Amino acid sequence: MENLKQSTQLLDHPGRCIHIGDRESDIYELFCAAQEIGTHFLIRTCVDRLAGDGDHTIADEMDEVAVKGLHRIEVRDSNGDPDQAILEIRYRKIRVLPPIGKQKLCGGDQGETPHCLALIVTGS
Repeated sequence: MENLKQSTQLLDHPGRCIHIGDRESDIYELFCAAQEIGTHFLIRTCVDRLAGDGDHTIADEMDEVAVKGLHRIEVRDSNGDPDQAILEIRYRKIRVLPPIGKQKLCGGDQGETPHCLALIVTGS
């Protein structure tokens, strides 16, 4: 979390900064810290968190999103032969709710909960 604050300070324009993290960045306190300093984040979640009004999850919301683009990647199969993976890209801004036990973070019931830009990439 300190890295998020330091890098945002270096750039001096938090609203133009997007932090990208893998599963180890799926920390609710990180979402709150990004919101507090006015920056943004994109993460690969390791937990299917509650979203929106609390009666569904991030995955539920992303299931409703249409494919926004395709990206082709040249790869090699297990025999070393050339192959191609086609990735489907979907994204949406989602309100992320705190897990039980962390509901006082980011202002609790009275405050704003963080919004996350959810990006789903699936391949074939």
